[in-house]
Amino acid sequence: MSTPMSQDRFYFYSFIAMTILCLGGFVPSFFLRPQFFAEPLPVWMHIHGVLFTLWYFVAIAQAWLILKNKQILHRELGVIAAMIVVSGFILTFVAVAYLTANGQHVTGGAGFNIILTSAFTCCVAVGVYFRRKPEIHKRLMLLATALLTVPGFDRLIRNIVQPSVPTFSTKNAQMIVLVFAAAFVGYMIYRDVRSGKRPSIGILIAFVCFFVGGTLGNLFVDTEMWSAMVASFGLSAAAGAPIPH
Repeated sequence: MSTPMSQDRFYFYSFIAMTILCLGGFVPSFFLRPQFFAEPLPVWMHIHGVLFTLWYFVAIAQAWLILKNKQILHRELGVIAAMIVVSGFILTFVAVAYLTANGQHVTGGAGFNIILTSAFTCCVAVGVYFRRKPEIHKRLMLLATALLTVPGFDRLIRNIVQPSVPTFSTKNAQMIVLVFAAAFVGYMIYRDVRSGKRPSIGILIAFVCFFVGGTLGNLFVDTEMWSAMVASFGLSAAAGAPIPH
């Protein structure tokens, strides 16, 4: 028999693991920045980092509330989570436009980051729509968070490996992240099959959200609006010397 939702700790532990993998990657460039870099970040980039940090802790809290059968508090906290997603979505576009305007390296490129953010937001939005269908809702929220974890996990791998292996590239790190992602999704499908169910439709919907959200994000990078955003930073006082990140 399948484990009842209130007794399934897989999601709670998965959110904790993703929090460690993602936030751990931003320790040098964000959380302990003064110890590693002399250049401060703009205030709005601090807000961007704080918002997505909050997302992880809210996700852990949401999973814990379900474990404790506190569904009402879970729904109330969901409102805060939605506000974080909308604000974080907007600030990610601003942050990537700023870095692009300054000619700085953006892990995976501007398009890659916009695709991930758009796909993450799409998964969360559809997850909210299916909030009354827990088996779909929880998978969408987990896979949305997995998408958000990619940039931090990539940085964590590079922070660990590159000091001793200087030739280790961003592409190498991304390949490792991809292998972990495939293994994680495969394990989710295995859990469904092992419990006597077909692989959940929630996983399929998440892939559709990734494709739709990612495609829309990728198309946006080619629009005049995106070019105008980048150009406005290039002409403003906000743009300046490259900021190590």
